[in-house]
Amino acid sequence: MPRVVVCDISRVPTDAILGIFDEFGGINALISKKEKVFIKINAVDFRKGCYTSPEILDATIRVIKESGIKNIYVMDNSTQGNFTRLVSTLLESLRSLRKMEQSRCTLMNRKA
Repeated sequence: MPRVVVCDISRVPTDAILGIFDEFGGINALISKKEKVFIKINAVDFRKGCYTSPEILDATIRVIKESGIKNIYVMDNSTQGNFTRLVSTLLESLRSLRKMEQSRCTLMNRKA
């Protein structure tokens, strides 16, 4: 049966992300350090609640990176015809990626 975890993200974002992983036995129980991790963000809408916040993306990347995983990819798909890279830049998601220079963290965008 699928499990869903709802977490209050108003606290420290990295603690919230760690808490979510802990509900499933911890990040290392789910992902091997040699695996590639793909993070699917939502960045095709400007309305709050309709996109992945830069703070949560940053916290998620930090938690994954600090667990020893090096191949982290962030991606979105412009299914609504919006310009994903433009929206991502406006939402400052790229800023989170640039902070992670030591790890292999790449923004992926599938051309429509």
